[in-house]
Amino acid sequence: MKSLLSDLNIKRIDYVYLLIIFIFSFTLFAIKAMGYRVIGVPDSDVIIYLCNSLYYAGLNVNDIGGVGYLYCSPVICFLTGILFRLWHVSPTPIFIVTGGFEILGSLGLYLLFKSRFNSI
Repeated sequence: MKSLLSDLNIKRIDYVYLLIIFIFSFTLFAIKAMGYRVIGVPDSDVIIYLCNSLYYAGLNVNDIGGVGYLYCSPVICFLTGILFRLWHVSPTPIFIVTGGFEILGSLGLYLLFKSRFNSI
């Protein structure tokens, strides 16, 4: 049975590229998160995700959001709800969860391109 790494044909230089992509993605995420902390939460979509996360965490006080607003993706809301239970209720967990998806998406896109396209 072949392993995933041998199937993707990852070489030693690819680990360097993945590290560079990780550092770049994490830096972009950190700048974005610090900017949101300075100017506040500017987007109403973030508020809707936070309300859905409160609902999934069982912390929905005074029916803010409620079942009528559960049209967002449940994965991000569920993971943020777990962070609400472990940590505290604030906009920070939503940025941590979406930042994690942002970083994993960047690394996954590199691996997808590497597996589907030939090198120059």
